[in-house]
Amino acid sequence: MTFERRTIFFKSYYFELLSHSKYARIGGRRKYPSIQQVIDKENELIEFIVSNMMADFSLEEFKRHYNYYCRDLCQAMEQKFRDYIYTFFADKGMPRLANVIQRGSVEQPLFGIVEDLKIALKKPLFLELLGNSLYYAPPYLLVFEFVALHTKGNIASVSVKDWSDLDIQNSFEAFLAAKHADLARAQVIKQVNDSLGSLY
Repeated sequence: MTFERRTIFFKSYYFELLSHSKYARIGGRRKYPSIQQVIDKENELIEFIVSNMMADFSLEEFKRHYNYYCRDLCQAMEQKFRDYIYTFFADKGMPRLANVIQRGSVEQPLFGIVEDLKIALKKPLFLELLGNSLYYAPPYLLVFEFVALHTKGNIASVSVKDWSDLDIQNSFEAFLAAKHADLARAQVIKQVNDSLGSLY
């Protein structure tokens, strides 16, 4: 990017993120987002940042805002949720399973692994895994479920930029009310915001 004869270089976040196997939709075969879809997502983000910096634009601030607003919500929470699952199974005396999940979840979405654990684990242990996650991990599972529903047919990603839109937050709150009525919605949304606060 060039501004007032100065140029900075940085990688496209979305080209790298959306080329990962986790973002390939599976319907008999892997189908990655098209180049045009990725370009459109990049352009939307750049236009959003520039429009909010018109009064005081600088390349350094642009790059800082880009690195924040581009981040995918699920990816932003994933590592802490992975750490939680590792600790949970290690504490239960299953360190090898903890290691398998920790390594396998690099290539496969953690949400899908948890769905398989629902089948593999005894119900009390699975419910304990879910229940404890509400206190010891970010609300990754809830956000992933919302993203899958909200982006059906499109790129399965909701960014920090998307989350800054109150319509998205209202949609998430409505999703919680419909699918997880027993949860304190305001607390879950605060947990999401707290997770994103550490990205700046």
